Amino acid sequence: MKIYPVALILMFYSQILIAQVDTLIYSPPSFPGGKKLFFKYIDNKISYPHVELESNIKGDVTANIYVNASGKVDSIFYEGTNENFINQVKKVFSNMPDWEPGNLNGIAIDTTFRQEFYFSINKYRARNHTHIYEYILFSSFNCDYIEDLPQPGSNKDLTIAMCLYNRGVEELKLSNFKIAVDIFMQAERFNLKSADLYFNRAIAHLKSGNLDAACIDFKLAADLGDSEAKKIIKKQCIN
Repeated sequence: MKIYPVALILMFYSQILIAQVDTLIYSPPSFPGGKKLFFKYIDNKISYPHVELESNIKGDVTANIYVNASGKVDSIFYEGTNENFINQVKKVFSNMPDWEPGNLNGIAIDTTFRQEFYFSINKYRARNHTHIYEYILFSSFNCDYIEDLPQPGSNKDLTIAMCLYNRGVEELKLSNFKIAVDIFMQAERFNLKSADLYFNRAIAHLKSGNLDAACIDFKLAADLGDSEAKKIIKKQCIN
């Protein structure tokens, strides 16, 4: 009969321990402004090594980063087989601003975390892994891999936008009007806002039978000084 009170006490004590574990709340360290600003910070620090670029070599580097309870990046251990790629990643963490430290139940703690870096040429390799930073270098005006483009918001936007614009012009010449419209739309997403873009997209809309969309783009081109667009508006579009 004595075993039952003991068992009840043990069960009650285990429930207390479980309740205590359930109250643990952990937050990882974060760059000021979050991951998006961290990746933009990396964009401005990193570049593709010349030898690897010339030889079309891709590579991976993993940085194991120690952030202390004050938010300072104290030490980093790098994993990788290519010294030039590792040196590029080291540039990212030189003079790194303080982070928001990791915390446990609201108390700042020392934390170690991993950040992966991919280096690629033309083709995007980490599309579905938003935690991985990928430096993808597009050859000038080469759009062979437009289906694998990264999201806008980096210092590579203009190169990508111009590459898309030229691809759109080629599709327009081939009378692939709807494809041209889609590609011009992508170029605009990468912050290309030129009279030529809007004029050519208007022509593609017009040839596809979408007069309303064409007139909108002719108006955008005219507002940017395209005199031919102004003439077409007077003939084709209702004021």
